[in-house]
Amino acid sequence: MAIQSRAPFFSVVVPVYNVRAYLADCLASICSQDYQDIEIICIDDGSTDGSDATLDALACSDERIYVHHQENQGVSAARNVGLEVARGTYVIFVDGDDCLLPGAVSRIRCFLEEQDFDIAVFGGTSETPARWVEEILGTRDAVFEGSDCGEALFHERGCIPFLWNKVYRRDFLVDYHIRFNDELSLGEDCAFQFLAFPLAHRVMCSTQQIYWYRNGRPGSVMERSIDNVARQQTDNVAALRYIFRVWEEHGWLAGHEADLLCCLAFLFHDAIKLSSSEFFILMRTLNELLGSQVTSETFQNAETDVRLFYQTVLRVGNQRTARTFGAQWGMLTYRFYRIASDIKNGGARS
Repeated sequence: MAIQSRAPFFSVVVPVYNVRAYLADCLASICSQDYQDIEIICIDDGSTDGSDATLDALACSDERIYVHHQENQGVSAARNVGLEVARGTYVIFVDGDDCLLPGAVSRIRCFLEEQDFDIAVFGGTSETPARWVEEILGTRDAVFEGSDCGEALFHERGCIPFLWNKVYRRDFLVDYHIRFNDELSLGEDCAFQFLAFPLAHRVMCSTQQIYWYRNGRPGSVMERSIDNVARQQTDNVAALRYIFRVWEEHGWLAGHEADLLCCLAFLFHDAIKLSSSEFFILMRTLNELLGSQVTSETFQNAETDVRLFYQTVLRVGNQRTARTFGAQWGMLTYRFYRIASDIKNGGARS
């Protein structure tokens, strides 16, 4: 369908890639919202499972649905296209296999009518109960202004890593040229937050739940990454490197190295699954990334599991060869099994 002539209050951007089995439920959850002043922008990213035809059929049933088809370029590129097309005052992102909870948009609208925010953070729920999901989506009521908006990333539940539990003022994203890094295969949504939050003037957090997350779907990017841990960790390093570079370029990094690294430690909770040689390579890579900016004292106030992880990065990363490191592998395997278990069971966010 063609885009409506009048700009709506909300633009809902839905990137779609091979999720035909879930699309009808996803779009029904959006179209049936009691607040109707929305446009629904679906970006078909080269689907091969019939998602493209399903989108076209659904668009015929609701004039608010706009479908854009493109060759496969990844979820970041799809979301960026959605942002280019969007005309709403605020932008909401929904993944094609998830759903908005009933009444979500009207609840969001009530908050935004009262005050003007660049970013609003909400709670949600998931298909399969998981402690780490519940902790992330267990948001509280709070408002941040000025430099405190960036600080919220380190201390406030819900700010990272998810994209879909937030609402963004579109003019804010346009004015600061905030877009997704399409070179990142994983962690692109987390990287987006680390660019957006420090630039925001006002951020609101709310206990209201707006989103239903389908965690553990077979074939999802997250599930595929679990099957190839070495690739997953390489991709996570790329995301961390990008975040470090952005923060350094904007002058935000100095004094926040430990905060940034501690809140991103969850990216590496699967490192224990690597072989000894792969683990050594990861430690060396992280060590080179951290460079002279951090020392073991940097993490003296961090949680125990995080502190041990980065201290091991610094120590193992200084080993000359994997052979030298190999002698320590048995001890480190046991240590990191416990660390990884603590992080994953006590609030991991990947």
